[in-house]
Amino acid sequence: MAQEALKTGRSVSELVLDKGLLTKDELQFILLPNNLVRPHVQTTTVGALGGPLPD
Repeated sequence: MAQEALKTGRSVSELVLDKGLLTKDELQFILLPNNLVRPHVQTTTVGALGGPLPD
């Protein structure tokens, strides 16, 4: 994603939204300063992108 952002001059956030990897609300939540400093522990069996969590 970072390589594509560099090649195209677009932000990673733009690419994530355009590719439908996260919703705008999900991306905004992830990028909140408190979440970047103190990440939340995933408590469900589904990962942030809809796939299963790794074992």
